[in-house]
Amino acid sequence: MGKRLSPDEKLINDYLEEIDLKPSPDHRRFWEDLYLKYGNIVGNRLIEIFSLRSEEANNQDIYEVKNETLALSLDFAKYSADLYRRYFEWFIKRTKRSYRLILDIGCDNGIVTCFLAILFPDAEIMGIDIGENGIKCARQLAKRLNLTNITFYKIDWLQIKEHFPNCQFDLINSLRSFHEISDFPDEKYWSLNDLAGSDRNQENQEAYRLVSELLAEEESDFFACERLTTAGEVVSWIERLKQTGLYVKWEECDRLAFHEVGDVQEMPILVFHKIDSGIDTVQGVSEMYVRNEMIDTERKKEYLGESAEYVFTQLSDKEFIQGWQINFADESGKLRIEFWKQKNQLIFYEYSNLGDRELKMSPLDRLDASVKELSKKISCYASTGNDVLKYDRITSGDESDRNQ
Repeated sequence: MGKRLSPDEKLINDYLEEIDLKPSPDHRRFWEDLYLKYGNIVGNRLIEIFSLRSEEANNQDIYEVKNETLALSLDFAKYSADLYRRYFEWFIKRTKRSYRLILDIGCDNGIVTCFLAILFPDAEIMGIDIGENGIKCARQLAKRLNLTNITFYKIDWLQIKEHFPNCQFDLINSLRSFHEISDFPDEKYWSLNDLAGSDRNQENQEAYRLVSELLAEEESDFFACERLTTAGEVVSWIERLKQTGLYVKWEECDRLAFHEVGDVQEMPILVFHKIDSGIDTVQGVSEMYVRNEMIDTERKKEYLGESAEYVFTQLSDKEFIQGWQINFADESGKLRIEFWKQKNQLIFYEYSNLGDRELKMSPLDRLDASVKELSKKISCYASTGNDVLKYDRITSGDESDRNQ
């Protein structure tokens, strides 16, 4: 006998079965199924546009082609079927049941919006998107599911107040939509503190200001699960929303792990409202990223990514020994490799202005051997045309300030 499902689990399962949304196990199977069902002409068009989806000129093409019919749209959605399931699982555990008016931004073919209509049968649900075919599919899906509390509109997010000047929502939802609405800047940073309060976070604010203006009350919610790949991007994004009077509900945020046709992915889920918790953005993001990590420097001596920066900032009374900065010849970024000491402990910290981090701790008497081992790596960087600078002191607490 299989595991007995909870009512929430059954609701999700029933919905995904109703629309036949099952994840494809890998890329090969996903594309084989599409070619088999829709033929070479459709398959070739999709794979060509999909391979170019990062280019701005092709940004909307993939949506219009995949949404030509509802059947094709739902089959193509199997690419991200596990994302939908994981998001629904998170959503259903953390949402209050008293929402009256809900807006789904960038609703595409309506998969998420229709789930919200089922989850909140007494609420009025609105889905908006700029894609004509996506809205067509969303309306067909709602009709197929006999949903009467849902309406879809072909509207640009930046023009929503022109169409609905008096609308105030209890919940606004965005699943991977804002990267299509507003540019996510490619910001380089040495530490998360570089990004907090930056003037750069005040640019292109209209898309974010609209969220704040359309939330009905202080306790109304904005759920955002976006393609933010580093903690730095998360800090910048939160700071942009903070400028509009929206603040993070840290206790409800999480990191969503899922797979797309077998490729493991992760995105943060951020919950905003209009009440300031007083928690610093960098502190909140750092703690969110290490929440499920074992941070114990007595037992664990190596850390990667956000955990490495978190541990490095928490190590008190550390003293700088020496470091190297590599400026890559292709101008893609910069890398720093530093040795620090704390009592009888040697700290190796390698970090880039692209968000990469690595920290290792070892006995202090390993310094000479570690420098000797590192010299080979440094020589390799120099021999391939990269500019290598050695520095022996840091003149201030500013992470960008290094002296030769």
